[in-house]
Amino acid sequence: KLLGQALTLSVVASGSEPLDYQWHKDGEAIEGGEAKELFFEELATSDAAAYTVSISNEAGTVVSDSAEIIVHVPITITQQPVEARVIEGETASFTVAAQGTEPIEYKWRFNSEVIEGASGAVLTVANASKANEGSYQVVMKNPAGSAVSEEVKLTVVQPVTILGQPEGDTKLLGQALTLSVVASGSEPLVYQWHKGGEVVEGAQTRELVFEALSTEDEAKYSVSISNEAGTVVSEEVELTVHVPITIAQQPVVARVIE
Repeated sequence: KLLGQALTLSVVASGSEPLDYQWHKDGEAIEGGEAKELFFEELATSDAAAYTVSISNEAGTVVSDSAEIIVHVPITITQQPVEARVIEGETASFTVAAQGTEPIEYKWRFNSEVIEGASGAVLTVANASKANEGSYQVVMKNPAGSAVSEEVKLTVVQPVTILGQPEGDTKLLGQALTLSVVASGSEPLVYQWHKGGEVVEGAQTRELVFEALSTEDEAKYSVSISNEAGTVVSEEVELTVHVPITIAQQPVVARVIE
């Protein structure tokens, strides 16, 4: 029976009246158990035992066979699995804690599909990749029934990968120029441009824009891109600024003696 259910044990006997009944639990007399029926309004785990009844009259006493009561306790989830967020290649795990009559059978599901071999209270996802990203849930069963955990999400953070490196260029003084980088990875991506190895203040987007180049802009540039998984740095590219010829002093007429 299940915890909290009702149950009646009864015996049918014949013989000269009066017949006296006495129920026993694991060999011990039950106080008040002196009828042909033993009634349990709501079974408790403490009621699980072997029961017998002795029946007496003037001719003597006989004892019934032993009847065992097993009380199954439904599953109660004491700890729900929690969402996980890991960097690609790392190991993620989900844990559920449950109480109830053993054995408890566990079956984990990924996006509602059963995961073969995932049959414990802990689910381990080794070498996590984008293919493992989704919803996880565990279904538990025991002799008293079943229980289902909450759905939890696994997020796999993908490291930054540079798909398009910035390209150096040669420009004239005063011209416009844009250096850019193309990168992929889990958002948010954080950009930081560097000039000659030094941080360029305010340059924190995927593009570095020069509206009008000056000679001071001539240098080597790189950009670092970061997310939860770490930081990668682009190739260093060179920006050359050519200055057009300006005549600072014109030639003058000369007059000399032969």
